Amino acid sequence: MPYTTEQSAVLLLNREDSEGLKQLYYIYCKQLFYLAKKYLKDTHLAEDAVQDVFIKLWLKRGQLDPEKCIKSFLFTCLRNHVLNMIRNQKRRIIAAYQVEEQFHPSSEYTADELQYREYTTILNNGINDLPEKRREIFHLKTSENLSNEQIAEKLHISVNTVKVHYQKGRKFIQAHLQKEAGVSYYS
Repeated sequence: MPYTTEQSAVLLLNREDSEGLKQLYYIYCKQLFYLAKKYLKDTHLAEDAVQDVFIKLWLKRGQLDPEKCIKSFLFTCLRNHVLNMIRNQKRRIIAAYQVEEQFHPSSEYTADELQYREYTTILNNGINDLPEKRREIFHLKTSENLSNEQIAEKLHISVNTVKVHYQKGRKFIQAHLQKEAGVSYYS
């Protein structure tokens, strides 16, 4: 029975002939590259991954069985290598974040940041205290910047109802901010 190109290449590899490596490289390098790039999202990292897989193939050349599918070996090596690269990258990111946190802990907010967070919490609590329909109208008007007409159309209510709910909601929020934070809400 004649050998396939892959089997011939593996036999060459077994005899430490680099021609077998070249043949397998030309058969599989593009497929391996595109798969690596799909997961690594970086051309250079994908190229490195493919190169590392073929280096591993060369190092294992004496252990390869020409009767077994070399494609499975290559793709399994690539998968493992890519997963290791992703894991190692994740570790580096976490380590860098931990170092950054060590020198600039997130708990060291400036007074302005703390005050802003406090006011935001008070404002959100006030908005959450609004009746449901009024809260929805207030949100559509302030967060989504919809006009009274757009809100009325979206909620299937009159424009006048939108105006009334928004005005009452705004007055409630103003009073809430004045009472809880001593600030006036402007709009």
